[in-house]
Amino acid sequence: MANKDNSKPVRDFDDFMASYYRCFSTKNGELYCKDIIRKLAVKWTGNCWETCAYDERWDEYKDIKLDEVRKIASVPPWDKFDEILDKEARAEAKEWDKLVETTPRRVIGYTNTAFGSNHFLSVSAGNLTKEEYAAILKDFRAHGYYYSGEDYQDSSRDCTPVLDDYRYVDFSRRGFGALIAEANGDFSPMGYCAFTEAEFFEEDEYVFPKGGLHPDVPHADSLIAVDEDTFRRFEEAEANSADTLVAVLVPEAETGYYWDCDGVTLQCGEEYAGGMVFAIGKFASREEYDCYQEWREQHCTPWRDEYAGRVLLLVKHF
Repeated sequence: MANKDNSKPVRDFDDFMASYYRCFSTKNGELYCKDIIRKLAVKWTGNCWETCAYDERWDEYKDIKLDEVRKIASVPPWDKFDEILDKEARAEAKEWDKLVETTPRRVIGYTNTAFGSNHFLSVSAGNLTKEEYAAILKDFRAHGYYYSGEDYQDSSRDCTPVLDDYRYVDFSRRGFGALIAEANGDFSPMGYCAFTEAEFFEEDEYVFPKGGLHPDVPHADSLIAVDEDTFRRFEEAEANSADTLVAVLVPEAETGYYWDCDGVTLQCGEEYAGGMVFAIGKFASREEYDCYQEWREQHCTPWRDEYAGRVLLLVKHF
């Protein structure tokens, strides 16, 4: 129920949204309320709620009914929890602002991953380093990208970020909603809720990436020197019209970036052959290389130990 002066609604002790995952208990004559999800606790002092240390030994506390809570405390603790969470959110926003300024990582472009991707390897958003996530925040802020978690998952647009290690970032619907919230400075626990569904967006609000390699990202050299074994395997695949993807190591000195469908020329001595980049990735191991072939139903030339951790192009003949 709203106040007549349009201030914040009055919330009772049993307010469902405020009390969700929060519970009251007593110990040594003191009244406590705990947020068991965020590991927060407050204690009633006699005239207000104060923050206190979260005690994991919950079985040592005695549950108390709301009727008894109301007799002890004159106001519920929800505003105090809001104050704590707001302070944490502001501190988190400040930390991420600094990381956005200093991250050495970058987003190099955007691709379509509505059905996964044959062209890049993935990394779960939950496994990103802080520097990687900061790079995505930085790119979204710089370009003003604004679309929902539903659009990210279901639109079939080129709206999935690809990092500078050629891994696209696999977000959940809510995880992407949190990215949009945080790109706009909202680090509150429930900030993602406003950005998960397309119905929450007006048509004129959308800002999608154009897709492909960012225009300001340097393109790698299309001429690549390869060893004789790689060159002969490419010639063999071309002669047999095979769909084999030929693994081509990118020189470690290369500072530019490739993208799928790039045209490349393989050079071995005085011989040359033209092909197209089908996929790009840093395979951590033979197991990941084999998994890629199995999951994406591709056939690649045999693994070499020297491929591990190096940028590898999987090239098709024209």
